[in-house]
Amino acid sequence: MGTTDSTIKEDVFNPINLFNTVGEELASLIKLHQKSENDFLVHMEWDELNSRKKLAKKDLTRIQDWFGIENFAEYLSNFQNNYKQKEIESNITYKEYKSLFKKFKHLVHLKTPNFNTGIDLLSDFADFVGVEDEKEILNSIREQAALYKISGGGVDTLNLFVWRRRGEELFKAMNLPDYDKDSLLKWVDEGHWKNHLTDVSYFKVLPNLFKTFGVGLVLEPFLPKTVYGLVDWIEQKPLIQISDRDKNLAVCWYTLFHEIGHVLLHENHQIFEENFEDTKKKEIAKSEHEANQFAFNYLFGGDKLRKSIFQSRPRLSSESDIINLARQFNTHPMFVSYWLIKANLTTSFTRNFIPKIQF
Repeated sequence: MGTTDSTIKEDVFNPINLFNTVGEELASLIKLHQKSENDFLVHMEWDELNSRKKLAKKDLTRIQDWFGIENFAEYLSNFQNNYKQKEIESNITYKEYKSLFKKFKHLVHLKTPNFNTGIDLLSDFADFVGVEDEKEILNSIREQAALYKISGGGVDTLNLFVWRRRGEELFKAMNLPDYDKDSLLKWVDEGHWKNHLTDVSYFKVLPNLFKTFGVGLVLEPFLPKTVYGLVDWIEQKPLIQISDRDKNLAVCWYTLFHEIGHVLLHENHQIFEENFEDTKKKEIAKSEHEANQFAFNYLFGGDKLRKSIFQSRPRLSSESDIINLARQFNTHPMFVSYWLIKANLTTSFTRNFIPKIQF
C-alpha cells in the first residue's frame, strides 16, 4: 500500500480513482506520441480533456483521423466500455466500505500515528486492529475481546478493544526498562505521593516516574461504554491504563492504586475495571477484592471510613465536618468527599475538595 499524507487522506478511497477515464488515457497517449494537447483540443473543439468518460462515435472517428492510427477508435471504444464496468463495480465497493467506515468513525482517531501507510483511513484502522481485510475488522475485534476478563458489565467491546489497543501501542513506544517491582512498591510505601494528592499536574506526569519502574502508565480520555482502567502484561512488563471517567481526581487516584494492587498482587493477570464493586464472577472476585483492599489501605486508611459513611450517614453542615472526618480516619478530605458522593450525601460544598481532571 502506498503512503498517503494523513492530513488529506480520505475516509474511504474510491477504487475508480485507480483507473484512467478515456479522457485521461487520451492525454497520456498524446504525450506518448509527442503531440500537442492544445492542437488536439482545437481539432475536437473541446475546452478540456481529462474528465471525459464517454466519447461519441463521431468523436472516435475524428480522434482516429487526428492520430492516424489504424483501429484506434475501436481501442478507445473498448477502453471506455471497460471503464464504465469498473466504475459500476467500484461504486458498489465504495458504498460498502463507506457503510463499514461509519461503524468505526468515532474510533478511528484513536489509532496511533505509526499506522499511516494505508490508502485511506479505513485501511489504516484495519492495520491498527491487525487485519488485512477491512471486512474482517469486526470479527477480529469480537474474537479478541471475547478473551477479556471484565469486572462489571455494560461495556461496548468494540470501544474497549480500540481503547485498549491504543494503550498497547503507546506502551510499546515507551521502550521501558525491565519491570522493577521493588521500586514500585518502595514508591507506594514511602508515600511522597501523599503530598500531591490534589495536584492535577503531579498526577499527569506520573507516567514519567512509572517508566523508571518499568511500568507503562497510560492516561487516556474516557471512551463511552468502556472502563475506569485496566491492567495488562506485555513482555513481562505491566501496562496500567487509566481513563478520566468522571473527570474526578479522587477517582483517578483510586483507579491508579486499585490497578497497582493488581500489578503487585496478581502478576501476569489481565483485568478491565468497568466498576470497582466486588464482581460476582468467581474467576476474578478474589483478585478484585484484594485490589480493593490494597487501594483502601493506602488511600483511605482501611475500610472503616466507607463503612462509617454508609452506616451512620453523617449530616454535614460545613467543610470543617469533612476535614474532621478525614482526621478521624487518617485520610485526605478529598477521599472523604469521594465516599460521601458514593453514598449520595452530597452538599453544596462536598465536591470542593475534589479537583477536576481531564486527560
